[in-house]
Amino acid sequence: MTALKFVFPPSMGSARGEARVELIGESVRAELGVKVTVAVADSYEDLHDRTTMGDADLVWAPPIVASQLLPLATDVFQAVRHGVSGYHAAIITKRSSTVELDSLQGRTVAWVGKSSLAGYRLPRQLLRERGVDPDRVFDRELFVGSYPEVLSMIAHGDADVGGICVNLPSDEGLEETVYQYGGAAMRNKMRALAISERVTADCVMLLRSIPSSVATAIGDALTSAGRSRIGAAFTMALEAERFERMDEAERRALERLGHL
Repeated sequence: MTALKFVFPPSMGSARGEARVELIGESVRAELGVKVTVAVADSYEDLHDRTTMGDADLVWAPPIVASQLLPLATDVFQAVRHGVSGYHAAIITKRSSTVELDSLQGRTVAWVGKSSLAGYRLPRQLLRERGVDPDRVFDRELFVGSYPEVLSMIAHGDADVGGICVNLPSDEGLEETVYQYGGAAMRNKMRALAISERVTADCVMLLRSIPSSVATAIGDALTSAGRSRIGAAFTMALEAERFERMDEAERRALERLGHL
């Protein structure tokens, strides 16, 4: 039996990530007779390194990491949520906080990591667009590794603001994301100070190490969404409506994100 390694990013948190990959692994084993082993990367750098060193066959990658791994992928599929294949970055704070963009001087910020688009790079770009220098305004920058940890740091007062992704650029979109990553206890506890334009969504990448017949079967399942057991498992695990195969123009656009 062929064995595949599927690596998740750290942004979901290890416990949730492992549970989701197990859901996918079980469906692939049942449908294709292919064993799937589970790994959740410790950081985005670890996700990149595992993949480039040949320790992954399938990867769920955020856009910045995906842009770096494109040469290793035979097929790339974007997640579609709320009818769009993209998401936004938000700079958030506690709803009860008096912090605003013009009062960030000397504050503490929680970032996911320097390779995170929504959890670092886009929020910093947003600040620059609003006339705030992210290199000078904060007293402390904390790199906490995942969106749940960003929320936790803000909720417990260890950080004043943080960067996170949102599917929709609205209060409702932020509330849904906070619930997704922080649970019911954090719902309605955060507000956005700024939200970015839409960028490419996270991607499922099928790497060159996958046997072509298996890659074809998984690719067909991904684009069939809920019409196959594998497709249903991927959409449920990654909280997507469906997946769209990237064309060449979209791959070039994704590659450009690596230069942010």
